[in-house]
Amino acid sequence: MQARVILTAAAIVVSAGSAVAADLPSTKAPLYVPPPAFSWTGPYAGINVGAGIGDGEFADPVPMSGGAFLGGAGIGYNWQLSPNWVVGVEADAAYRGPVNPGWNSIGWVASSDIGYIGTLRPRIGYALDHLLIYATGGLAYGNAIAPKNYGGFFLPGFIGVRQDNNDTLLPGWTVGGGVEYAFNSNWSVKAEYLYAHLQHSHPLYWVTTWPVPIPVCNITAEHIVRLGVNYRFNLGPAAMPVLAKY
Repeated sequence: MQARVILTAAAIVVSAGSAVAADLPSTKAPLYVPPPAFSWTGPYAGINVGAGIGDGEFADPVPMSGGAFLGGAGIGYNWQLSPNWVVGVEADAAYRGPVNPGWNSIGWVASSDIGYIGTLRPRIGYALDHLLIYATGGLAYGNAIAPKNYGGFFLPGFIGVRQDNNDTLLPGWTVGGGVEYAFNSNWSVKAEYLYAHLQHSHPLYWVTTWPVPIPVCNITAEHIVRLGVNYRFNLGPAAMPVLAKY
């Protein structure tokens, strides 16, 4: 009888000890699970502002080299093909302010009207996590950088006034590059340079002492420098590290 009491007491003590041990915090260190790697894949849309520096000519010798404000918007899609290589396509359109002519010695030339410039370009880039360095090139389109009127040109009193409203869409090409940095999975900023060259045009001008308007050769080209902000869709919230216990 006495032995049975002793065995019963021992069993109670062992059970109580096991219960207390189960309630104690685990001494194992939590396992760190790294967040998923950042990906540039997905669609995006954004806005940009900057400047266009004219690189064209009017009537062959007169440079249209002034600066103009640019502001617009764009959309695009990226595919991350590997941890480092990214390809994509982007389309954009922008308002362009008046472009002033450069100095010339043969007469006076007025500024151009307001206009527009746009592009459709593939991009290829090298990604360093949240930083993307890319080259780009493709199609450009826009209207001519042509002066509203001009005068002089070796003839005192000679004045030409543009007849059309300069809304003809001209095709062309563009090439450039930039850098883009993603703050998180949704927002990124970029700095970009493009050179755009449009098809030669021949705007019509009414000129003094001439009964019909005459075409004048015009070359439209510009250097584009701009900053932009993009919102990236369908990439989800920024991934956070996970602490797991086993």
